[in-house]
Amino acid sequence: DATWQEVSLRAKYTLTMGDTVIASGTEVASESYTFVRYLVASNASHNNAVRNSISVLADKISARAFATTHNRAVNSDK
Repeated sequence: DATWQEVSLRAKYTLTMGDTVIASGTEVASESYTFVRYLVASNASHNNAVRNSISVLADKISARAFATTHNRAVNSDK
């Protein structure tokens, strides 16, 4: 019998340039995984869900950092 579990991760970040805070915030990512009777399979499923959630968090924070620095650069040219 399989049941579904969920991994939910939250990351707080602060992007600084020197002593100036450019952006800060919190991002959340979650993923469901299958929880089965077999310990090895459950652990593998859980670990994959954690890795995928970490990857999503990294992508979200990277996109936010890129957008913030791009907007800052565009606005400083004006």
